[in-house]
Amino acid sequence: MTSPAPRSRLFTGPMLAAVGVIVALAIAVVVVLVTRDPSGSEASASSSGTAPATYSKPDGWETVTGYGLSWDYPKSADPFESAKWSNPQDGTVQSISLEGFIGYPTCDKSSGKELTAATLALEVDDPKEGANSAMTTTGGIVLQAGDEYSLSSYSNDDVEDYTTASGLKGGRLTATLTIPEADACGTTQYAITTFATKNASGEPVALIIVHRMDGELLASENELSDIAETMAFSLREE
Repeated sequence: MTSPAPRSRLFTGPMLAAVGVIVALAIAVVVVLVTRDPSGSEASASSSGTAPATYSKPDGWETVTGYGLSWDYPKSADPFESAKWSNPQDGTVQSISLEGFIGYPTCDKSSGKELTAATLALEVDDPKEGANSAMTTTGGIVLQAGDEYSLSSYSNDDVEDYTTASGLKGGRLTATLTIPEADACGTTQYAITTFATKNASGEPVALIIVHRMDGELLASENELSDIAETMAFSLREE
């Protein structure tokens, strides 16, 4: 993978979940609730991924906004409980700005999140470079917290062209974060997906989605993968 440039440690272990990576959501930032769009979205588009050809917001799903984009998540859809989701939040931690951060706890222990998502502003226009950059940012934060974490290698060649239901085009990249020793929930791997595109103002933005791959999962790995796919496919202009 592309190695992040050396810099001071931005996060300690318990703060990593603020970017949808691992451990507890315990980060000291000033947050603002995101305005929610209660409307659904229905559109059709072709995709190089496994998403269906059409999209309609599923029952129990709600909408999050960030950096001029909106996407849906399973707020109260089975097996999720509405009250356990963190409220959508915007926040800036040093140079890392996130909007629309959401997270759902797993196995009733303070050891991370089952599923998280957020949007990240990018500085590169090319979607393949953007997806790669978003992964480097996410992975770099983890790697600075401890050499025991590792992220599978990736490059621009691994980024696939992807089109959402609303017609947003961009680049999508998936990598696997490995923890050598299982956490309290028995998890050793996370799937990290980054999708780089542009909002209506032409600003490059990435949607980051992270979910557990093993351990005491709320749903199966395949179910979580399908949910992450639907979240990405629902992405649209705000």
